[in-house]
Amino acid sequence: MEYINEKKELYEILLQYIEENEDEEEFNYMNLLDIIEKQKILECNEDLKLFLRLLICISNNHHRSPKFYQKILRIIQYLSQFIKKNFSNYEIFKLFKTNKLLILYLIDHDVITIDNIIVTEMLYRSQKTNTKYHYFFYPEIKNYLDNQELEKVENELDEEILINFDYKRKIGENENILCELIRNDSIENFVSYVNRTNLSLSNTKINQSLFETNEFMLKNDPTLIEYAAFYGSIQIFQYLKYNNVDMQPSLFLYAIHSQNAELIHIIEEIDIYPMNYETCLSESIKCHHNEIALYIKDKYLDQIEMDYKS
Repeated sequence: MEYINEKKELYEILLQYIEENEDEEEFNYMNLLDIIEKQKILECNEDLKLFLRLLICISNNHHRSPKFYQKILRIIQYLSQFIKKNFSNYEIFKLFKTNKLLILYLIDHDVITIDNIIVTEMLYRSQKTNTKYHYFFYPEIKNYLDNQELEKVENELDEEILINFDYKRKIGENENILCELIRNDSIENFVSYVNRTNLSLSNTKINQSLFETNEFMLKNDPTLIEYAAFYGSIQIFQYLKYNNVDMQPSLFLYAIHSQNAELIHIIEEIDIYPMNYETCLSESIKCHHNEIALYIKDKYLDQIEMDYKS
């Protein structure tokens, strides 16, 4: 029981550091380091691995506030020497492979060294996930690709993609200007763009991007309003709603990722509900959006269970 309580304390302090505002950032960071030291996380390989897996899961799924990755990378920076000391090059890659941004950081800071084994793993992951995973690491791996694969990659990486390639990688978001406007909830510029390009609000979908690093986005092709819901861009969401775009039950899932309770309530007010509340609960837990998970459980799942029993 003591072990469970310790890990719960570590988890709660980690989320405090990630989620709370700048005024508390330094205090929460130092508090997190104190807990890591107190629980001797760095002295046990298994505990360190479990903590890194938690950190990677949060990095993959949690809502990305403006300083989200800056905070994550600060923790990784602190842990880097222990990661390199306790795990092999291959083990480190396998541990972090689901998060391209963290892999890139570890390569840039000499925690992961590119070699033939790592490149083979990247190529395999591209094939397994049906993505262009290894394209993301083109500058680092190009000297390890055979001529056929290198020619294929370079033919697809046109001049426009290569402009500010490293900058766009480190942002880790879809680089399309439309996506940027939605993420920033830039309503005036968004409306201007729509009018200037005669964009269809109902039929336009967000194209996949080489620079996208969010797992949920990589698995889906969102509409404009789903993309707005994902990022909690309420002004653009409302604009699209007032222009009568089609709204599907999937909106609820996208809104969970925004970690924005106001947006979820807006969706409920227009009678958009998910097809499966268990899926929504699972998604909110995966995102570590615990308040939303409790809200879904208390309002929907508990009520369904009560109705079933009655």
